[in-house]
Amino acid sequence: MKKLKQWLRDGSLWLIILYLLLSILVVTANYYQIKQEEMNLLTRGLYNSTSFTFAFQNSSLSIDWKKLDTDKPYTVFNELDTKQKYEDRAIYFNEKTFVPPMVSGRYFTATDFYTGQRFAVLGQEVGESVRKEDVFEKNGKEYFRLAGKTFEVIGRMGASYPSEVDELALVNMDAIDNHPNLYVMNTKDNKMKQDQALSVNQNSIPIQVIDRTDHGAQRYLSTDSYQKGILIFIAGILMITSLLFNQYWFNKRKNEICILWQHGIPLRKVYKRMTVQYLLLVSICYGLVSLGSSFLFAVWGEITVDSLRSYVSQLLIAYGLILLFSLLSIWVLKGIGLKPIDEKGTSRS
Repeated sequence: MKKLKQWLRDGSLWLIILYLLLSILVVTANYYQIKQEEMNLLTRGLYNSTSFTFAFQNSSLSIDWKKLDTDKPYTVFNELDTKQKYEDRAIYFNEKTFVPPMVSGRYFTATDFYTGQRFAVLGQEVGESVRKEDVFEKNGKEYFRLAGKTFEVIGRMGASYPSEVDELALVNMDAIDNHPNLYVMNTKDNKMKQDQALSVNQNSIPIQVIDRTDHGAQRYLSTDSYQKGILIFIAGILMITSLLFNQYWFNKRKNEICILWQHGIPLRKVYKRMTVQYLLLVSICYGLVSLGSSFLFAVWGEITVDSLRSYVSQLLIAYGLILLFSLLSIWVLKGIGLKPIDEKGTSRS
């Protein structure tokens, strides 16, 4: 109780409350961004904003996708035209790829490709409106029949809201014979799209890039602008509140600063100690909210493992911004606070 009264008197209690609220705002905005990105991918059937559609100029060509020459992660889909009520695709990915929310089982891993196995990941609605012989159970396992081949279903994907993945069937690319259909690639390597060619084992393979605005970045323009607006708004709040919080806290402790100065303690030493205290309070408040939210989201399964990594990295970036704005506002207010004391002269009587 005594400590609480001291915190109330010197303004620390209100500083803690205000930074807890600010931390909750930052965490909530970050969570919204992650869920929005996830929803965009799911509603687009796992195609991201940098994806491009193409076909081989030689329609009968088949390549080994693991030998594609690029140092960037990529995911490639083959849009299979099987005339089913659901959408069929063959998939291959290199390195890290987006893992959609899973209802049961697991998603593909790197070891599922080019090992002579046939695996499938189905949307949660696949099997509701198709022939029973296409999706069936045998010996306690679920199987999926596509193009005359049988695939073991290793997982079911789907979110808590309706999306295109609910009626999407994915199979490993190497288990499908050559299909002269469209390919869609998720990658940040723009060279392939610009050159209209794939490099496989140092061999250039010409492709025809197809303009499909529904699968291109244009659909993301309004969403991206909206999300950037949110980030700018949050950054503005951080900057303004840091300045106001600092001013409030240092004003509450101005008498303490004067007393310490009159007892022979240099002002710079006083401000250094108070700055450390301030940043420590900020770090504790933000750390508690960030760690608590990350733990809850991980336990409740609100976001995927990959999304959780992105969530944590953005929390660290936000923490860096909070510290930066805090230090800048302290630097500004330090000059304002030192000036009236300096004007009193060097007398400490």
